[in-house]
Amino acid sequence: LELTVGKKGPKLPVSPDDAAIRPVNLARGRLFYDHRSMHIFAVLLSRQLRQPVVDLTGLTGFYDFHLEYAPDDPSGAAAADSSPLPDIYQAVEEQLGLHLEAKKTPIDIIVIDRADRVPIAN
Repeated sequence: LELTVGKKGPKLPVSPDDAAIRPVNLARGRLFYDHRSMHIFAVLLSRQLRQPVVDLTGLTGFYDFHLEYAPDDPSGAAAADSSPLPDIYQAVEEQLGLHLEAKKTPIDIIVIDRADRVPIAN
């Protein structure tokens, strides 16, 4: 997925330079990250979406990310329209002013093709 700035521009509050990094506030359907760079947000977002997210926003600095969305129901028991909240893709667009789009993009991958155990003296 590519993360870019939406058509209307970003809606992110800039985090003050002296702001301390608070613990991440994660709950089902909520992502609250304070004082994070756009690159770090893309990494954290990729963990939620379980696929790589590449930051192509060009935004520098630190921001406060507060995102609320309708979580996916892995059991499929709940209807898709049962929540008043948008899905994560719409939430990123509406609440943060960013756009997520699936595209084929080159990414860096580390491949370990062999690992030998080296004896170490006690």
